Amino acid sequence: MDGWIAAPPDSKVTIESSTKAIQDWFRYEGRAFDIDCYEGHKKDHDEWERNWGILHIEHQLAHTGKPTEGCCLCEGVPEPKEPREMDYFPENPSAVSLSRLLVIVSGQPHIDKWWRWRNSGNEE
Repeated sequence: MDGWIAAPPDSKVTIESSTKAIQDWFRYEGRAFDIDCYEGHKKDHDEWERNWGILHIEHQLAHTGKPTEGCCLCEGVPEPKEPREMDYFPENPSAVSLSRLLVIVSGQPHIDKWWRWRNSGNEE
């Protein structure tokens, strides 16, 4: 998909979730999942990635190449499973108009005169 589609910076919806929801709307021909599905998966996946990323970095910095007793990575503790999208999303997306989806991801009451949102705090 050309260009960039996302929620405005002041939206409560993350850029990643809004982009994915709008892409899904086109992919599923006018259907998308509830925005909370996208946000829930993103939150849990980010936490999983952060926790294991920090653990791996600390492991590499603290070791000289020899296994250390008490180190979960040296002892082969299995990595927790990566959060899967299928656990966060229903089987089928719901029909939603594009204008309604844009209202949801933007956090605005409507999408009329959207080009003025950033330029002014006043509605005309």
